[in-house]
Amino acid sequence: MKKFSLIFVALVAIAWSASAQVQGGANYVDETTQASDYVLVGSTMPYYAKPDSYIHPDYNAAAPAWQLTAGYTWTWTTPGCTQGNAADNYVEITFPATAGTVATSVVEVATAGGCTDASPSTHTVTVIDKPIFSITNGSDVATCNPAADITAPVIDFTLGNAADGGVRIIYSLTIYTLKNTGTWVPDQYYDINNANPNAVAFNAIDVTTADVQNIADGGAIHAGTAPTYTAIGGQSTRFVYTVKSINTAISRKCDYLVNSAAVNANFTFYNTTGGVYAGAGDDVSFTFTIHPAPNTGEIYHIKNDWSDN
Repeated sequence: MKKFSLIFVALVAIAWSASAQVQGGANYVDETTQASDYVLVGSTMPYYAKPDSYIHPDYNAAAPAWQLTAGYTWTWTTPGCTQGNAADNYVEITFPATAGTVATSVVEVATAGGCTDASPSTHTVTVIDKPIFSITNGSDVATCNPAADITAPVIDFTLGNAADGGVRIIYSLTIYTLKNTGTWVPDQYYDINNANPNAVAFNAIDVTTADVQNIADGGAIHAGTAPTYTAIGGQSTRFVYTVKSINTAISRKCDYLVNSAAVNANFTFYNTTGGVYAGAGDDVSFTFTIHPAPNTGEIYHIKNDWSDN
């Protein structure tokens, strides 16, 4: 009769323990409470098995200090994976580089006498691909004001599994105007935190790793809300989009061992192909340029009394 169950990191863990070796607590959930367990390809995740309560009466999974009765070990079976940092009933599992399912199991064994649980605890882990994104209507366009022929760009997300979500994105919109000096200058209300109260409705955006933008699950983001691209103040205007990277609830979960404080800037962010974002070289940028239509002036003709002057 099984008297322990496999414990894995909760899908939506927020406040994590400071040490990966500290077992239990609110960051973990057993498979009877939450059967689904999603991880990214190639990720490393911590697991522990609850010990037999009769053999280990002083064990408290919720406390940072626990007592295990000496003379017992735990054997993990993780097909296609590698194991590391195993200590007593704890192990870290590195999953395969291809999506699929992994049937894990663990059994508690008494060193003395060789008594072994005849019914190991089992748990299926679903390994999913890393998140990627693409952009619709994301190409350079130059047109005249009003820019009725420009369609707002849409950033579409492809997640490794429908169960994933919690997309966070880093992107920016910089608005430039062409001055009569011949130079393009960032508009005065580019800084979204100090927006000009007289600005047009389409303010610029600058979303950084420290201030990511959350996207509704399963949705795409329109880079602008009911945007009207216009030549601001009668000047040629450029709307420059730069889309950098994204991450998701599952990808953040898979950073558990390296970002226990859940600091936004320390999560892994991914580029358009699902690779780790490596800087400006991974950015996707495109520019909408709106030129004002010229105002045709009056027609001049020779004065009728020209010869009399």
